[in-house]
Amino acid sequence: MQDNEYTNEFQDIITETAADILPEEIPAEAAAEDIPADVLPAEVPAEETAAEAFAEEIPVEAAPAETPAYLFTEEAPVEAAPEEVPAAEIAAEEIAAESPVYYAAPETADRAPAEEPAEAAQTGGPAISLERELLADALLAVNTLSADRDQLKQYNDTKKKLEKDLNTLTRNIEKEKTDTIRIKRQEIESGFNKQIKDVEREISDISDQRQKARSVAVRERIKANTDAPRQEIASIRENMKAFVKEQQAPGIMASRLYYTLFSPLTIADWIVDILLAVLGVGAIVLAYVKHASLPAFLCVLGAVVALLVIYVVISAKTKEKYHDVMVACKNMFREIAQREKSISQITKNIQDDKDDSVYDLGGFDSQLQVKNQQKEALGTQKTGALEEFDNVTKGTITDGIDAKYAEDISVLQRNIAENAEAVSTFTERVAADEGRLKSEYAQRIGQKNLSRDKIERMIGLFDKGEASSISEAASKMK
Repeated sequence: MQDNEYTNEFQDIITETAADILPEEIPAEAAAEDIPADVLPAEVPAEETAAEAFAEEIPVEAAPAETPAYLFTEEAPVEAAPEEVPAAEIAAEEIAAESPVYYAAPETADRAPAEEPAEAAQTGGPAISLERELLADALLAVNTLSADRDQLKQYNDTKKKLEKDLNTLTRNIEKEKTDTIRIKRQEIESGFNKQIKDVEREISDISDQRQKARSVAVRERIKANTDAPRQEIASIRENMKAFVKEQQAPGIMASRLYYTLFSPLTIADWIVDILLAVLGVGAIVLAYVKHASLPAFLCVLGAVVALLVIYVVISAKTKEKYHDVMVACKNMFREIAQREKSISQITKNIQDDKDDSVYDLGGFDSQLQVKNQQKEALGTQKTGALEEFDNVTKGTITDGIDAKYAEDISVLQRNIAENAEAVSTFTERVAADEGRLKSEYAQRIGQKNLSRDKIERMIGLFDKGEASSISEAASKMK
């Protein structure tokens, strides 16, 4: 009798399960009868009891609380199922177990039965348990996607940081190369430049000494070549003074200034006379234009008039009375001017003469030749040293710096490659996780409900007995 009671309970459960998965207009019994025999799984014999099939397909935690646990374990005896269970009911039970509408949670060896509220077990049974498991699977998938996204972000951030470190290290290496090459090259160049400047300073000192020696020699040469004209000029001046004194004429007639003012000899004398006349007239005009006071104006006018009177008096007393003396003195001054012109020409010719052989400067020239050769040799050595640095030393420095940082570069590149591989792997995993959520859960749960918070809340509604289906739980999400 007890077996018959269990059989009747299984028949009720199978009937309700078939009614959930089949269209409403087709009764569960009719659907079971219309299913051909080959729909049944190959591993389930047709003679297997309903209890065995139901025990294999429905998880332990999905069983109603009042159902004996031994029927859902591997130890459940096959003969516990009544022999009179129809094959149609067995087929309906298989369809209910394998229907794609229900999703089983991942199998684990130590999975413990879930505790369900008593009212949920009484009203929903296996269908509610399976829908709750679907939510549990979705929650696991959402958590997996979140974890994969976190890992992807972490690897991406690490990869970017490593790439930034590599770029920074590369720039620092290149800067070190540039600075080292520049400093080493400047050291070579500045060393030769210092030596060349020292030689140039010695050359300058020798050249100054030579120029001073040449100037002394030129002055001595000019003096030697102009000594005769200078003696003649001195003799003429002495004769002029003696002649003026002999003729009892004023001594001023033996000076060059007298003839500049009273009897010009050259164009320059005429220019001086004109400027003096303009100066006197200009002083009077300026005083008048500036509206000077009457005493000031009279002072200026009196000074000009006084100078003019003095000029006329001197001219009148000397030109007429000592006319012959004046003519003789003017001739003497013309002779002096000729000899001074000769001296100037001789001086100019000697100064313009570039032939230094007459000045005995061979010692200076020998020193300059040695120093110039030394300077040229230093320039050649400098050029060769710089060429060797650019062609050989520069590469050696570059190779040394590259070797110095080779291990650091290799480690960074290897870490970047590992993180790039991890980024690729987790990118694929995130895409797969998103595709799984969209294909397996979005249609049943709703795309907007595929979040950890909402799924946990929906599971809570199932656990509290406030929802008996996913659609009912989804409708209560805000």
